[in-house]
Parts: sequence; C-alpha cells; structure tokens
Amino acid sequence: MNDLRRTALALFGMLPLLVSCSKPEQPGAAASTAPRGPSIDSRNQYALIDDLDEALAAPAGEQARRYGEVKSAWLGRRVRWEVRYVPALCARADSCFVVAVDYSQSKKRIIQGWLPRFEIDAAMHEKIQKDCAPHLACVIDVEAKITRLVASADLPTAVTFGEVSLIGARDEKSTESWGRAPAEPVAQVKPLPNAALALHKR
Repeated sequence: MNDLRRTALALFGMLPLLVSCSKPEQPGAAASTAPRGPSIDSRNQYALIDDLDEALAAPAGEQARRYGEVKSAWLGRRVRWEVRYVPALCARADSCFVVAVDYSQSKKRIIQGWLPRFEIDAAMHEKIQKDCAPHLACVIDVEAKITRLVASADLPTAVTFGEVSLIGARDEKSTESWGRAPAEPVAQVKPLPNAALALHKR
C-alpha cells in the first residue's frame, strides 16, 4: 500500500510538467528565429549626391579619402529609390540605364548627372516594359543593391544596381523634372525710354 501511495504522489508531482509539455505552440512563437530579408537603407539618391558634392568640395589632399568614405558608406547597401525609366536608355536587359535625378527635389543646383545601370535578366526587363507601357512618362519604384560605385574626382560617377526588384510604376508628375534642370526664367528687357529710342533709331 505504501508503494502505491508513493507512486501516486510522484505522478501527481509530475502533472504540471506533463501539462506544460503538452500545450500547443502559440502562433508566432518561432517568429524570432525566422530569417529576415536584407534591410533597406533609408537614404535616397539625393543623399548620395550630397556626399559626392562634399567630397568634391574637400581640399585636394583630402579628396581621395573622402571619396573612399563615400564608397564605403554606400557600396553593398540595398536601397529603395524612384527613378525614371526611358525606353531608349533601357532597350535591352544587358544594357539598361535609368535616370536617377528629379531636379525638382533639391533647392540647390544639382551638378550630378549619372545614369545608374541595372543588372537585370530578360524577365525583369520585360516586367519593367510591361508595367511602364500604360505610362507616357514612367517613374518606377525599385529596390536594388548598389553593386558598383565609381566615386572619384578624376572619373565620372557611375552606379550599378544588382538584385533589382520592381515595386511599382506611375506617371511622371507635372511638378517633377527628371533628368533635366528646370529652365531658369529669362530676364525681362526693359523698354528704352522715348528719348533713348529716338537716339537709337538715328
């Protein structure tokens, strides 16, 4: 009888452990171990332009170091930018360039004019063409990784994007100025006074 009593007490003591082990796993319990996608750098192309301008404005003896810092800060980063798709610049998958700069986005005069290159396959090239087909002037929203960056005082700036994903496409807005600086107002010529006009006609 004592043996049976001790066995019953032992089983009773193990009951909470058995119950806890039999609980169903709560939804989301393993979420912390799920792999995450690459993080997106929140900086846009105008931040890169600012960095390049600052490097260019540095004293000659510091420019190489400053440009090196720009490359370190940007190369390999995954970004999400809006760029302008122009069919003539992206006629083939192996030769696809886009317009990076909307000049209306900056109050300062932008002197950078580089055209990023897309490293894409035929399927992505076809998707860009298809999504832009309804738009007369197409601005695309993309996520991509900066796989190559030429930043130097001696060479033109060049940017290459790999791992390109197309998020969306839209029409260019009337307030935007992709790839071209807004025209500066033409100075008005004041009419000559009557006396000066008469003298001019002689």
